[in-house]
Amino acid sequence: MFFTISSFVLVSFAFVSVWSSFKIKGQPLWLWFLFFGMCVGLYAQVLLPLSILWVGLALLGFFGLYKFPHSRAWIFWPLAVYLLLMGMRLLPGFPIIVFVEPIALGRSNFPVDLHYDLSKPIAGLLAFALIAERCTGYRDVWKCFTQVSNWFIPTLVVLVCAVILGVPFDAKFVWWTPLFILSNIIFSVIPEEAFFRGFLQQPLQKKFGKTIWILPVVGILFAAVHSVPPHVTAWKFYILFGLAGSAYAWSFQRTSKTETAIFTHTAVNAFHFLFLTYPVYFFYKST
Repeated sequence: MFFTISSFVLVSFAFVSVWSSFKIKGQPLWLWFLFFGMCVGLYAQVLLPLSILWVGLALLGFFGLYKFPHSRAWIFWPLAVYLLLMGMRLLPGFPIIVFVEPIALGRSNFPVDLHYDLSKPIAGLLAFALIAERCTGYRDVWKCFTQVSNWFIPTLVVLVCAVILGVPFDAKFVWWTPLFILSNIIFSVIPEEAFFRGFLQQPLQKKFGKTIWILPVVGILFAAVHSVPPHVTAWKFYILFGLAGSAYAWSFQRTSKTETAIFTHTAVNAFHFLFLTYPVYFFYKST
């Protein structure tokens, strides 16, 4: 288990070091952490040999974007689809690792566990480091964070809408709450935000400017890639996730920094986990 955890930790360091300008032998620090994380992951069988092919193809796609700018459109969209498939766990070679066994939280009757694989984090890391509009350093990240209104207001709107739709209050804290929030940021939130900002919202804004209709479009697409749990009312689920996706898009539109959307997304997930029923479900009202 030591090497399994080590591989995830090294990939986590890769995300954190994206904002570092330090290089080793001309290569950015995040790439070295990714390389060693994958090496350890292969040893621990967190990655299977086939996964190296998928990651190599993704890197080749990004290389093509920079090497052949005149053919950018022909590479950009296939690469976006490819990373989406990778992030949605549709490519084999990335075994799922369960860190916390299923357990019911608070008043919820639906157990939740803590499980991840490296397909979504690696896909998201490449998008975040190589294409997403982001902060240039740690000071810039802090500056984005201190502009509280850009991420707290949309967070509040999403949570209020969740309560209106019928998500019950349920304050709770379990021993692995900090682990959930931290791992959720690195292995779920950042990859999703890097993809939706880098491959969807950025191209739309460059072509049409910061127009308001982009927000619901990105929100609808964000909801569409999430599957409805069997115990959840589908239309409420898609409305809530569509609103959340639009809120994250609004945060990005305010600053053109992916980190602002990451702060909003993180705050929504953290407050949901701590103060509302988790996983999400809605009150069923009798008619």
